[in-house]
Amino acid sequence: VRCEWGLTDQQESLLTVWVFVGLLIGALLWGALADILGRKVSLMAATVGGILTSTVAAVTPTIGWLQFMFGMMGFTFAGQFSGLTYLLEFVPAAHRGRWGVAAGLFWSTGILGNAATAWLVLPWHGWRGLMVVTNLPYIVVLVLFPFVPESAHYLVAAGRPHQALKSLQWAARLNGANLPEGQLLVPKGDDLDDQPRNSLVKIRKFLADTSRLVSKPLLLTTVLVMILYVCANVVYNIILLLTTQIHTKHTSTCVDRVFSLSAEDFEEVLIVSSADFTGTFLPILIIDFIGRKWSMFTLSGGVAASLLPVLIAGAAVDPTWSLFAARGLTSAWNNVLTVYSPEVFPTEIRVASTGMGKMFAAFGSMPAGFVAQGMFDAYGIRASVAVLIALTCFGMVWEVCLPLDTTGKPLQGVVGQKGEGLEDDKEEEEDVEGDASV
Repeated sequence: VRCEWGLTDQQESLLTVWVFVGLLIGALLWGALADILGRKVSLMAATVGGILTSTVAAVTPTIGWLQFMFGMMGFTFAGQFSGLTYLLEFVPAAHRGRWGVAAGLFWSTGILGNAATAWLVLPWHGWRGLMVVTNLPYIVVLVLFPFVPESAHYLVAAGRPHQALKSLQWAARLNGANLPEGQLLVPKGDDLDDQPRNSLVKIRKFLADTSRLVSKPLLLTTVLVMILYVCANVVYNIILLLTTQIHTKHTSTCVDRVFSLSAEDFEEVLIVSSADFTGTFLPILIIDFIGRKWSMFTLSGGVAASLLPVLIAGAAVDPTWSLFAARGLTSAWNNVLTVYSPEVFPTEIRVASTGMGKMFAAFGSMPAGFVAQGMFDAYGIRASVAVLIALTCFGMVWEVCLPLDTTGKPLQGVVGQKGEGLEDDKEEEEDVEGDASV
Protein backbone atom coordinates (compact mmCIF):
# COMPACT_ATOMS: atom_id res chain seq x y z
CA VAL A 1 0.00 0.00 0.00
CA ARG A 2 2.81 2.38 0.90
CA CYS A 3 4.55 1.70 -2.41
CA GLU A 4 1.45 1.96 -4.59
CA TRP A 5 0.27 5.29 -3.18
CA GLY A 6 3.54 6.71 -1.87
CA LEU A 7 2.38 7.01 1.73
CA THR A 8 4.36 8.93 4.34
CA ASP A 9 5.28 7.38 7.71
CA GLN A 10 2.35 9.21 9.33
CA GLN A 11 -0.15 7.99 6.71
CA GLU A 12 1.13 4.44 7.07
CA SER A 13 0.73 4.60 10.85
CA LEU A 14 -2.77 6.05 10.42
CA LEU A 15 -3.87 2.96 8.48
CA THR A 16 -3.05 0.90 11.55
CA VAL A 17 -5.02 3.31 13.73
CA TRP A 18 -8.12 2.76 11.58
CA VAL A 19 -7.92 -0.99 12.20
CA PHE A 20 -7.87 -0.40 15.95
CA VAL A 21 -10.75 2.08 15.70
CA GLY A 22 -12.79 -0.70 14.10
CA LEU A 23 -11.71 -3.15 16.78
CA LEU A 24 -12.58 -0.62 19.47
CA ILE A 25 -16.14 -0.20 18.22
CA GLY A 26 -16.66 -3.82 17.26
CA ALA A 27 -15.31 -5.52 20.37
CA LEU A 28 -18.09 -4.41 22.69
CA LEU A 29 -20.88 -4.55 20.08
CA TRP A 30 -20.06 -8.09 18.94
CA GLY A 31 -19.66 -9.16 22.57
CA ALA A 32 -23.12 -7.80 23.32
CA LEU A 33 -24.55 -9.56 20.26
CA ALA A 34 -23.02 -12.87 21.36
CA ASP A 35 -24.54 -12.53 24.84
CA ILE A 36 -27.96 -11.47 23.50
CA LEU A 37 -28.45 -13.60 20.36
CA GLY A 38 -25.93 -16.39 20.90
CA ARG A 39 -22.29 -17.28 20.31
CA LYS A 40 -22.91 -19.12 17.04
CA VAL A 41 -25.06 -16.37 15.48
CA SER A 42 -22.48 -13.72 16.35
CA LEU A 43 -19.58 -15.73 14.93
CA MET A 44 -21.41 -16.48 11.68
CA ALA A 45 -22.32 -12.82 11.15
CA ALA A 46 -18.74 -11.70 11.87
CA THR A 47 -17.34 -14.29 9.45
CA VAL A 48 -19.60 -13.16 6.60
CA GLY A 49 -18.72 -9.55 7.41
CA GLY A 50 -15.01 -10.38 7.31
CA ILE A 51 -15.29 -11.86 3.81
CA LEU A 52 -17.24 -8.87 2.49
CA THR A 53 -15.07 -6.14 4.00
CA SER A 54 -11.71 -7.61 2.96
CA THR A 55 -12.98 -8.25 -0.58
CA VAL A 56 -14.20 -4.66 -0.92
CA ALA A 57 -10.92 -3.37 0.56
CA ALA A 58 -9.00 -5.25 -2.14
CA VAL A 59 -10.63 -3.15 -4.88
CA THR A 60 -10.67 0.28 -3.20
CA PRO A 61 -9.44 3.04 -5.54
CA THR A 62 -8.26 5.64 -3.00
CA ILE A 63 -6.43 5.80 0.31
CA GLY A 64 -9.49 7.39 1.96
CA TRP A 65 -11.69 4.44 1.07
CA LEU A 66 -8.96 2.02 2.13
CA GLN A 67 -8.74 3.66 5.56
CA PHE A 68 -12.51 3.29 5.96
CA MET A 69 -12.42 -0.36 4.85
CA PHE A 70 -9.50 -1.09 7.21
CA GLY A 71 -11.74 0.22 9.99
CA MET A 72 -14.57 -2.05 8.81
CA MET A 73 -12.19 -5.02 8.68
CA GLY A 74 -11.18 -4.32 12.26
CA PHE A 75 -14.86 -4.06 13.21
CA THR A 76 -15.79 -7.45 11.71
CA PHE A 77 -12.64 -9.13 13.00
CA ALA A 78 -13.63 -8.13 16.53
CA GLY A 79 -16.56 -10.52 16.20
CA GLN A 80 -14.17 -13.46 16.23
CA PHE A 81 -13.15 -12.77 19.84
CA SER A 82 -16.16 -14.73 21.14
CA GLY A 83 -14.79 -17.91 19.52
CA LEU A 84 -12.69 -18.91 22.51
CA THR A 85 -15.59 -18.35 24.91
CA TYR A 86 -17.73 -20.53 22.65
CA LEU A 87 -15.13 -23.31 22.91
CA LEU A 88 -14.53 -23.01 26.66
CA GLU A 89 -18.23 -23.31 27.43
CA PHE A 90 -18.11 -26.87 26.06
CA VAL A 91 -14.91 -27.97 27.83
CA PRO A 92 -14.95 -29.57 31.33
CA ALA A 93 -13.25 -27.55 34.08
CA ALA A 94 -10.42 -30.06 34.52
CA HIS A 95 -9.32 -29.62 30.89
CA ARG A 96 -10.33 -26.03 30.20
CA GLY A 97 -6.93 -24.42 30.77
CA ARG A 98 -5.00 -26.72 28.45
CA TRP A 99 -7.66 -26.69 25.73
CA GLY A 100 -8.08 -22.94 25.96
CA VAL A 101 -4.37 -22.42 25.38
CA ALA A 102 -4.18 -25.22 22.80
CA ALA A 103 -6.79 -23.33 20.76
CA GLY A 104 -4.07 -20.72 20.32
CA LEU A 105 -2.22 -23.25 18.16
CA PHE A 106 -4.80 -22.72 15.44
CA TRP A 107 -4.44 -18.94 15.70
CA SER A 108 -0.65 -19.33 15.54
CA THR A 109 -0.92 -21.65 12.55
CA GLY A 110 -3.04 -19.00 10.84
CA ILE A 111 -0.47 -16.27 11.58
CA LEU A 112 2.32 -18.44 10.20
CA GLY A 113 0.21 -19.40 7.20
CA ASN A 114 -0.56 -15.75 6.53
CA ALA A 115 3.15 -14.87 6.53
CA ALA A 116 3.89 -17.77 4.18
CA THR A 117 0.99 -16.76 1.92
CA ALA A 118 2.33 -13.21 1.78
CA TRP A 119 5.71 -14.58 0.68
CA LEU A 120 4.02 -16.47 -2.16
CA VAL A 121 1.35 -13.98 -3.22
CA LEU A 122 2.81 -10.48 -2.71
CA PRO A 123 5.54 -10.66 -5.39
CA TRP A 124 3.02 -11.72 -8.04
CA HIS A 125 -0.37 -10.27 -7.13
CA GLY A 126 0.43 -7.55 -4.59
CA TRP A 127 -1.48 -6.63 -1.46
CA ARG A 128 -4.86 -6.73 -3.23
CA GLY A 129 -4.42 -10.36 -4.22
CA LEU A 130 -3.24 -11.20 -0.70
CA MET A 131 -6.40 -9.75 0.86
CA VAL A 132 -8.60 -11.91 -1.37
CA VAL A 133 -6.60 -15.11 -0.80
CA THR A 134 -6.69 -14.71 2.99
CA ASN A 135 -10.49 -15.07 2.87
CA LEU A 136 -10.10 -18.83 2.39
CA PRO A 137 -10.08 -19.65 6.16
CA TYR A 138 -13.29 -17.62 6.57
CA ILE A 139 -14.94 -19.72 3.85
CA VAL A 140 -13.85 -22.96 5.54
CA VAL A 141 -15.38 -21.73 8.82
CA LEU A 142 -18.70 -20.98 7.11
CA VAL A 143 -18.79 -24.53 5.73
CA LEU A 144 -18.22 -25.99 9.22
CA PHE A 145 -20.79 -23.89 11.13
CA PRO A 146 -23.81 -26.15 10.38
CA PHE A 147 -22.06 -29.04 12.12
CA VAL A 148 -21.63 -27.41 15.55
CA PRO A 149 -24.29 -26.61 18.21
CA GLU A 150 -25.01 -23.40 20.08
CA SER A 151 -23.41 -22.97 23.53
CA ALA A 152 -25.41 -24.79 26.21
CA HIS A 153 -24.25 -22.21 28.78
CA TYR A 154 -25.73 -19.42 26.68
CA LEU A 155 -29.00 -21.32 26.10
CA VAL A 156 -29.53 -21.91 29.83
CA ALA A 157 -28.77 -18.27 30.64
CA ALA A 158 -31.20 -17.24 27.86
CA GLY A 159 -34.00 -19.29 29.42
CA ARG A 160 -33.92 -22.20 26.95
CA PRO A 161 -32.85 -25.24 29.03
CA HIS A 162 -34.49 -27.78 26.71
CA GLN A 163 -32.46 -26.48 23.76
CA ALA A 164 -29.38 -26.51 26.01
CA LEU A 165 -29.89 -30.22 26.64
CA LYS A 166 -30.22 -30.84 22.89
CA SER A 167 -27.01 -28.87 22.37
CA LEU A 168 -25.14 -31.08 24.86
CA GLN A 169 -26.55 -34.20 23.19
CA TRP A 170 -25.40 -32.87 19.81
CA ALA A 171 -21.90 -32.22 21.19
CA ALA A 172 -21.82 -35.71 22.73
CA ARG A 173 -22.74 -37.30 19.37
CA LEU A 174 -20.01 -35.34 17.59
CA ASN A 175 -17.48 -36.75 20.05
CA GLY A 176 -18.83 -40.30 20.09
CA ALA A 177 -19.75 -39.98 23.78
CA ASN A 178 -22.89 -40.22 25.89
CA LEU A 179 -24.22 -37.70 28.38
CA PRO A 180 -23.99 -38.94 31.98
CA GLU A 181 -27.17 -39.99 33.73
CA GLY A 182 -28.87 -37.17 35.57
CA GLN A 183 -30.93 -34.04 35.09
CA LEU A 184 -29.85 -30.71 33.66
CA LEU A 185 -30.46 -28.18 36.43
CA VAL A 186 -30.88 -24.44 35.98
CA PRO A 187 -30.10 -21.65 38.47
CA LYS A 188 -32.49 -21.51 41.39
CA GLY A 189 -34.82 -18.59 41.91
CA ASP A 190 -35.73 -17.93 38.28
CA ASP A 191 -38.31 -19.58 36.07
CA LEU A 192 -36.11 -19.24 33.02
CA ASP A 193 -38.68 -20.80 30.66
CA ASP A 194 -40.96 -17.83 31.35
CA GLN A 195 -38.35 -15.24 30.43
CA PRO A 196 -39.59 -12.92 27.63
CA ARG A 197 -38.00 -13.39 24.22
CA ASN A 198 -38.58 -9.81 23.02
CA SER A 199 -35.32 -8.32 21.69
CA LEU A 200 -35.73 -5.02 23.54
CA VAL A 201 -36.31 -6.87 26.80
CA LYS A 202 -33.19 -8.95 26.13
CA ILE A 203 -31.16 -5.80 25.51
CA ARG A 204 -32.40 -4.15 28.71
CA LYS A 205 -31.61 -7.32 30.66
CA PHE A 206 -28.16 -7.48 29.08
CA LEU A 207 -27.41 -3.87 30.01
CA ALA A 208 -28.55 -4.52 33.57
CA ASP A 209 -26.34 -7.61 33.79
CA THR A 210 -23.37 -5.80 32.24
CA SER A 211 -23.57 -3.12 34.92
CA ARG A 212 -22.53 -5.86 37.37
CA LEU A 213 -19.01 -5.57 35.94
CA VAL A 214 -18.58 -2.45 38.06
CA SER A 215 -20.47 -3.77 41.07
CA LYS A 216 -18.55 -4.22 44.33
CA PRO A 217 -17.90 -8.00 43.98
CA LEU A 218 -16.48 -7.68 40.44
CA LEU A 219 -15.08 -4.13 40.28
CA LEU A 220 -11.48 -4.93 41.24
CA THR A 221 -11.37 -7.96 38.93
CA THR A 222 -12.86 -5.95 36.06
CA VAL A 223 -10.36 -3.10 36.40
CA LEU A 224 -7.34 -5.42 36.65
CA VAL A 225 -8.42 -7.62 33.74
CA MET A 226 -9.00 -4.56 31.53
CA ILE A 227 -5.52 -3.22 32.39
CA LEU A 228 -3.97 -6.58 31.51
CA TYR A 229 -5.84 -6.69 28.19
CA VAL A 230 -4.33 -3.32 27.33
CA CYS A 231 -0.78 -4.27 28.35
CA ALA A 232 -0.69 -7.70 26.71
CA ASN A 233 -2.33 -6.65 23.45
CA VAL A 234 -0.41 -3.39 23.04
CA VAL A 235 2.91 -5.20 23.57
CA TYR A 236 1.92 -7.86 21.02
CA ASN A 237 0.80 -5.32 18.40
CA ILE A 238 3.94 -3.20 18.76
CA ILE A 239 6.14 -6.28 18.31
CA LEU A 240 4.05 -7.33 15.30
CA LEU A 241 4.47 -3.96 13.58
CA LEU A 242 8.09 -3.51 14.66
CA THR A 243 9.11 -6.80 13.05
CA THR A 244 7.90 -5.70 9.62
CA GLN A 245 9.21 -2.16 10.06
CA ILE A 246 12.76 -3.33 10.80
CA HIS A 247 12.99 -5.40 7.62
CA THR A 248 11.27 -2.95 5.29
CA LYS A 249 13.26 0.03 6.63
CA HIS A 250 16.66 -1.49 5.98
CA THR A 251 15.80 -2.62 2.44
CA SER A 252 14.63 -0.72 -0.63
CA THR A 253 11.14 -2.22 -0.79
CA CYS A 254 9.56 0.08 -3.40
CA VAL A 255 10.66 -0.36 -7.00
CA ASP A 256 8.52 1.53 -9.54
CA ARG A 257 5.69 1.69 -6.97
CA VAL A 258 5.79 -2.10 -6.58
CA PHE A 259 6.57 -3.76 -3.24
CA SER A 260 9.71 -5.90 -3.27
CA LEU A 261 11.29 -7.72 -0.33
CA SER A 262 14.29 -10.04 -0.46
CA ALA A 263 13.96 -13.75 0.27
CA GLU A 264 16.19 -13.28 3.34
CA ASP A 265 13.88 -10.59 4.75
CA PHE A 266 10.82 -12.75 4.09
CA GLU A 267 12.54 -15.63 5.90
CA GLU A 268 13.28 -13.49 8.96
CA VAL A 269 9.68 -12.20 9.07
CA LEU A 270 8.51 -15.82 8.79
CA ILE A 271 10.83 -16.85 11.66
CA VAL A 272 9.44 -14.19 13.99
CA SER A 273 5.87 -15.01 12.89
CA SER A 274 6.44 -18.66 13.84
CA ALA A 275 6.98 -17.48 17.42
CA ASP A 276 3.19 -17.42 17.87
CA PHE A 277 3.16 -21.14 17.15
CA THR A 278 6.06 -22.10 19.40
CA GLY A 279 4.87 -19.76 22.15
CA THR A 280 1.69 -21.78 22.61
CA PHE A 281 3.38 -24.86 24.05
CA LEU A 282 4.81 -23.29 27.22
CA PRO A 283 1.46 -22.23 28.75
CA ILE A 284 0.02 -25.69 28.01
CA LEU A 285 2.65 -27.04 30.40
CA ILE A 286 2.27 -24.45 33.16
CA ILE A 287 -1.29 -23.07 33.08
CA ASP A 288 -2.78 -25.84 35.24
CA PHE A 289 0.42 -26.39 37.23
CA ILE A 290 1.13 -22.91 38.60
CA GLY A 291 -2.28 -21.42 37.76
CA ARG A 292 -3.55 -18.65 35.49
CA LYS A 293 -2.32 -15.77 37.63
CA TRP A 294 1.29 -16.89 38.04
CA SER A 295 1.46 -18.16 34.46
CA MET A 296 0.72 -14.62 33.25
CA PHE A 297 3.30 -13.19 35.65
CA THR A 298 5.98 -15.65 34.51
CA LEU A 299 5.31 -15.15 30.79
CA SER A 300 5.20 -11.35 30.95
CA GLY A 301 8.45 -11.38 32.94
CA GLY A 302 9.96 -13.50 30.18
CA VAL A 303 8.93 -10.89 27.60
CA ALA A 304 10.82 -8.16 29.45
CA ALA A 305 13.89 -10.36 29.90
CA SER A 306 14.02 -11.32 26.21
CA LEU A 307 13.95 -7.67 25.13
CA LEU A 308 16.68 -6.48 27.52
CA PRO A 309 19.61 -7.33 25.16
CA VAL A 310 18.14 -5.06 22.47
CA LEU A 311 17.55 -2.26 24.99
CA ILE A 312 21.15 -2.51 26.19
CA ALA A 313 22.97 -3.04 22.88
CA GLY A 314 20.55 -1.35 20.46
CA ALA A 315 21.43 -1.69 16.78
CA ALA A 316 24.65 -3.53 17.68
CA VAL A 317 22.72 -6.81 17.93
CA ASP A 318 20.41 -8.53 15.47
CA PRO A 319 16.94 -8.13 17.04
CA THR A 320 15.40 -11.08 15.17
CA TRP A 321 15.79 -13.67 17.91
CA SER A 322 14.94 -11.29 20.75
CA LEU A 323 11.75 -10.34 18.92
CA PHE A 324 11.09 -14.03 18.23
CA ALA A 325 11.27 -14.86 21.94
CA ALA A 326 9.31 -11.75 22.98
CA ARG A 327 6.56 -12.38 20.45
CA GLY A 328 6.23 -16.04 21.43
CA LEU A 329 6.01 -15.20 25.13
CA THR A 330 3.59 -12.34 24.51
CA SER A 331 1.39 -14.65 22.45
CA ALA A 332 1.46 -17.14 25.35
CA TRP A 333 0.65 -14.32 27.81
CA ASN A 334 -2.36 -13.36 25.69
CA ASN A 335 -3.48 -16.99 25.46
CA VAL A 336 -3.55 -17.39 29.24
CA LEU A 337 -5.36 -14.07 29.66
CA THR A 338 -8.03 -15.05 27.13
CA VAL A 339 -8.60 -18.27 29.09
CA TYR A 340 -8.72 -16.47 32.45
CA SER A 341 -11.15 -13.73 31.37
CA PRO A 342 -14.12 -15.95 30.36
CA GLU A 343 -13.58 -18.07 33.46
CA VAL A 344 -13.73 -15.22 35.96
CA PHE A 345 -16.98 -13.61 34.68
CA PRO A 346 -20.53 -15.07 34.71
CA THR A 347 -22.20 -16.62 31.65
CA GLU A 348 -24.57 -13.75 30.86
CA ILE A 349 -21.75 -11.21 30.54
CA ARG A 350 -18.90 -13.56 29.65
CA VAL A 351 -18.50 -12.53 26.01
CA ALA A 352 -19.36 -8.89 26.74
CA SER A 353 -16.59 -8.72 29.36
CA THR A 354 -14.13 -10.22 26.88
CA GLY A 355 -15.37 -7.75 24.27
CA MET A 356 -14.86 -4.89 26.71
CA GLY A 357 -11.31 -6.11 27.33
CA LYS A 358 -10.63 -6.20 23.59
CA MET A 359 -12.19 -2.73 23.29
CA PHE A 360 -9.79 -1.30 25.86
CA ALA A 361 -6.95 -3.20 24.16
CA ALA A 362 -7.86 -1.68 20.79
CA PHE A 363 -8.03 1.81 22.30
CA GLY A 364 -4.64 1.33 23.93
CA SER A 365 -3.20 -0.10 20.70
CA MET A 366 -4.02 2.96 18.60
CA PRO A 367 -0.56 4.49 19.21
CA ALA A 368 1.13 1.13 18.47
CA GLY A 369 1.87 2.15 14.89
CA PHE A 370 3.54 5.36 16.04
CA VAL A 371 5.67 3.47 18.60
CA ALA A 372 6.70 0.73 16.15
CA GLN A 373 7.05 2.97 13.10
CA GLY A 374 7.30 6.63 14.10
CA MET A 375 9.52 6.22 17.18
CA PHE A 376 11.64 3.58 15.46
CA ASP A 377 12.29 5.87 12.48
CA ALA A 378 13.00 8.91 14.67
CA TYR A 379 14.91 7.46 17.65
CA GLY A 380 15.90 3.90 16.77
CA ILE A 381 14.93 0.51 18.10
CA ARG A 382 15.89 1.24 21.72
CA ALA A 383 13.05 3.75 22.09
CA SER A 384 10.44 1.27 20.88
CA VAL A 385 11.83 -1.53 23.04
CA ALA A 386 11.88 0.73 26.12
CA VAL A 387 8.14 1.28 25.71
CA LEU A 388 7.60 -2.48 25.38
CA ILE A 389 9.52 -3.27 28.57
CA ALA A 390 7.74 -0.50 30.52
CA LEU A 391 4.31 -1.84 29.48
CA THR A 392 5.31 -5.40 30.37
CA CYS A 393 6.56 -4.46 33.84
CA PHE A 394 3.41 -2.41 34.44
CA GLY A 395 1.32 -5.48 33.64
CA MET A 396 3.34 -7.66 36.01
CA VAL A 397 2.51 -5.37 38.93
CA TRP A 398 -1.24 -5.77 38.38
CA GLU A 399 -1.06 -9.52 37.76
CA VAL A 400 0.15 -9.97 41.33
CA CYS A 401 -2.94 -8.05 42.50
CA LEU A 402 -5.50 -10.31 40.80
CA PRO A 403 -7.88 -11.45 43.58
CA LEU A 404 -8.87 -14.81 42.08
CA ASP A 405 -7.17 -17.68 40.29
CA THR A 406 -9.74 -19.71 38.34
CA THR A 407 -7.62 -22.84 37.90
CA GLY A 408 -9.78 -25.96 38.27
CA LYS A 409 -12.90 -24.00 39.20
CA PRO A 410 -16.24 -24.42 37.34
CA LEU A 411 -17.49 -21.62 35.11
CA GLN A 412 -19.80 -19.16 36.85
CA GLY A 413 -23.44 -19.43 35.87
CA VAL A 414 -26.04 -16.68 35.87
CA VAL A 415 -25.04 -13.29 37.27
CA GLY A 416 -25.45 -13.17 41.00
CA GLN A 417 -26.33 -16.86 41.29
CA LYS A 418 -24.50 -20.11 41.67
CA GLY A 419 -24.65 -22.37 38.63
CA GLU A 420 -25.60 -26.00 39.10
CA GLY A 421 -25.12 -28.77 36.67
CA LEU A 422 -25.65 -32.38 35.82
CA GLU A 423 -25.87 -34.43 38.98
CA ASP A 424 -23.47 -37.27 38.63
CA ASP A 425 -20.09 -38.39 39.80
CA LYS A 426 -16.97 -36.49 38.85
CA GLU A 427 -15.51 -39.14 36.57
CA GLU A 428 -18.61 -39.34 34.39
CA GLU A 429 -18.89 -35.57 34.35
CA GLU A 430 -15.49 -35.14 32.77
CA ASP A 431 -16.36 -37.54 29.95
CA VAL A 432 -18.95 -35.14 28.56
CA GLU A 433 -18.02 -32.53 25.99
CA GLY A 434 -19.40 -29.60 27.93
CA ASP A 435 -18.75 -28.15 31.33
CA ALA A 436 -21.06 -29.69 33.92
CA SER A 437 -21.54 -26.34 35.63
CA VAL A 438 -24.22 -24.87 33.36
